[in-house]
Amino acid sequence: MKKITSLLAAVAIIAASITSCGKYEEGPKLSLRSKKGRLAGDWLLQSVEVNGTAVNFTNSDYWTFDKDGTYKYTAGNLSVSGTWVFTDDKLGIITEVSGNKDTMSTLIKLTNKEMWFKDVDGANTTITKMKAKE
Repeated sequence: MKKITSLLAAVAIIAASITSCGKYEEGPKLSLRSKKGRLAGDWLLQSVEVNGTAVNFTNSDYWTFDKDGTYKYTAGNLSVSGTWVFTDDKLGIITEVSGNKDTMSTLIKLTNKEMWFKDVDGANTTITKMKAKE
């Protein structure tokens, strides 16, 4: 009887873990990597869409997020370093540079290869897509 109870408890914990992993609107539904582990690395700006229409930009912006809570943003000759943390619900990233905090838009996808943000401002919805820098 004790083995059955232990087995049922283990199954319940695994089921709860799997259903809680699907936090992001666009996925992944399940990941064996932690959110911090998926975020850590170099990210290149891939595309920006406003209300479904692509916005032209130069493809030189990139971010480097480290697991230790530091990050670096680079755009051309500009380089800014600071710290980062997830918001309490892990749906956003708060960056801080010289005491100034900024919350990046809502995360809707976070894999080790893709990171997407969604920002709704009145009637405008902006989707920013980044890919892991190779």
